[in-house]
Amino acid sequence: MNREIADYKAHLVNLERSQRTISGYIGELYFFQNWMEERFNGPITIDDITGNDINEFLLHLKEERGYKPASRRRLAATLKGFFKWAYKHGYIDVDLAETVPSIKVPDNERHFLSPEEVKTWVDAVDHDVSKVAIWIMYYAGLRINEATNLRMDDVQLDEDGGWLIVRRGKGGKYRRVPIAPALAEILRDYMTWRVDSEYLLATKKTGHISSVTIQAELREARRKLGWSEDITPHILRHSFASQVYQKTQDILVVSKLLGHTNLTTTQVYAHLHDDRMVEAVNAI
Repeated sequence: MNREIADYKAHLVNLERSQRTISGYIGELYFFQNWMEERFNGPITIDDITGNDINEFLLHLKEERGYKPASRRRLAATLKGFFKWAYKHGYIDVDLAETVPSIKVPDNERHFLSPEEVKTWVDAVDHDVSKVAIWIMYYAGLRINEATNLRMDDVQLDEDGGWLIVRRGKGGKYRRVPIAPALAEILRDYMTWRVDSEYLLATKKTGHISSVTIQAELREARRKLGWSEDITPHILRHSFASQVYQKTQDILVVSKLLGHTNLTTTQVYAHLHDDRMVEAVNAI
């Protein structure tokens, strides 16, 4: 199965998938392969695999490893994509992708923070560059790695705000995000004391800053505030989307700002507040 996985990796590279995405897919395929080899007590080929094996693997993740539905659905999607490719390109004679179960994930609304809560989080952070990173993620809806990868050429500040250029978002996608007036003010101030570097977010020591460093700073601030562990940097992106949707009620705008190609993905960010639902019903 090693040859097929290597060929599939080359296929993903040709599709311009990001290195992070490719590493995730390939790691999960090797995880499945190792489980199969332990089960059969020896090496396996792709022809040894059956639909029942796939179902048993996903059941093992649930009952013995305690994987949550979202994690199992991600692994199921990886297997489905791999076996669909393998069948299409003649590596297997049976379309095993059709045997991969659809795992339902509870339709919970995403958590989000109010502007006041974001400020509280920023104030609790000791690291000044990480503070700026928080505001960029919140006011522009950027993922943490998108924020750390911004270069000075990607920041177009002007009197009306300007634009941030995300050159390689998730899936290698390019997008432009308007700079909100509040973020423009923060960035103008930051430009007066930032270190000289090709990267927007940088420390004097390295000329850059990693997402790991920012995550550690935010995690420590969260601990000091006594906040739940599910308050992660990515919640800032959710919060941005929630605020934009609340103001515009336009899911297409939210989708474009987030860089989504599928409206179904964006729909989970359209958080309807209880008071809005009551208001809507009362208007009938």
